[in-house]
Formats: sequence, structure tokens, C-alpha cells
Amino acid sequence: MAGLFLLASLALFAHNPYSYFAALFIVATAVTQLEFLQNLAAIIRGSKEYFDYQKEYVSQKEVENSIEKEVKEIETAPSEISEIQSQKMLSVNIDKNNLTPAQFGLLVEEYTFKFLEKKYRKPIQRYPRYVGKRHVAEFDGVMQMDGMDMIFEIKATRKSFFSTLYIIESAKKIIERVKEYQELTKRAACLRYVLIGNFPTSYVQSLINKRDRILENVTDIDISFESYSFEEIGLPDLQIEKEAKPTALKGSSE
Repeated sequence: MAGLFLLASLALFAHNPYSYFAALFIVATAVTQLEFLQNLAAIIRGSKEYFDYQKEYVSQKEVENSIEKEVKEIETAPSEISEIQSQKMLSVNIDKNNLTPAQFGLLVEEYTFKFLEKKYRKPIQRYPRYVGKRHVAEFDGVMQMDGMDMIFEIKATRKSFFSTLYIIESAKKIIERVKEYQELTKRAACLRYVLIGNFPTSYVQSLINKRDRILENVTDIDISFESYSFEEIGLPDLQIEKEAKPTALKGSSE
């Protein structure tokens, strides 16, 4: 409190309007709610966009709950018989680390963020939430660029494949959020759907081939799939177990 009185006294003796204003603002930070000061600063800057939306960050607890739910959905999502039969049945051994689904997801996402930051040489904002008057858009990560922002959605699995239906439905929902992001921020954005796991090349290509199905009726959003192994992102301890022989289709020759 004594420091505030000293600051006010110095401002008065300075006989400078800028000093008066700076002192007033500094004192206000000690006695006023942050939201009010943010509004005041936005008015002074003439920032209309601030009142169109506000950016905040998803809480740690919300992130953990969301990732745990997502990992469980991925692990239990049903797959088409043809998809399972055509891919190598692999699994990731993480027993020695005793990771829960939430811990697994958080670990992989943080290593993936660091890997992507090195690749693109730009920082990634983790788990931002954009709140507007009509929309709320949350993302795993946002990298703001000069011409086109990158929205990252990270999916990791301990199996060697994702359910195709799960990926398609998930990507469509995120595309809607990217459209809301563009509407709120007035910034162009593209979606980078990042798959983490040890996938056969043919499987990743099959997802890329379904891009048109995901983008049907969408003309203003670009989506790209990126696929990396656990070793590539810096988690070589998440190793692949021995391959299991795929189950033969009924009626096929042994």
C-alpha cells in the first residue's frame, strides 16, 4: 500500500498527463478486477475484436478429462472387419510406465507439440479456447502464422490403426470449430490432423484418400493429415510388440 501512495505522489509531482494516466492504471491493477482492466485497455486501443471474442485457456483438469475420454474412445472404437483384416495387428507396450489413458494422452501430446514446434519453428499455443457471443471453439493447439494459422488436432493410439469412422466424424466436428475460429478471429486457418502411432504406410494413405469424404460441403477449410511414430516425436520407449497374425476370413484358404 505504501508503494501505491509513493507512486501516486511521484505522478502528481511529475506534472505530466502520461504519468498521471500510467499511475492511475497501475494503481487500478491492485484494486480492480482483471476483466474490467482488460475491457478498459481494449477501449483505449480501439480493439473492436476484443469484444467480438475472448481467448482463454482450458484448465488442466478439463484437459486431463478430455484426453482421458478421447483415448478411451479411440481404443474402444469399433473397426470395419476389412480394415482390421488388412492391417497388421500391433499394440504398444507401456506397462512398465503404468500410464493411465490421461497420462498417455498428455505425454504424447506434449512431445508432439515440441516436435511440431521444431518442425515449423514457431510456438504452439496449448489448449486455447475462443469464446464469442454465439460460439465457443477449443483446440489442442494453435500456431499463429503471418498468412495462415495452423490448427492442430492430435490423435494417438496404442493400436496400429484408428477406426475410419471415428476419424471422419472427428475431423468433421473439428472443421466446424475451425470455421468458428475464422469467424471469431477474422483470421484464415487450416487444420493439421496429426496421427501418432506406429501405422503401416498403406493405412495412412487410405486415410488421406478419404479426405474428399471428410471435406464434402466444405469449401473454405484446408485439412492435411500428418503421421508420426512414437520414436519420431521422441518417445522411443513406447515400443511395438511382436506382430500378431491377422485372423483369416471365414472360408478363406489357410
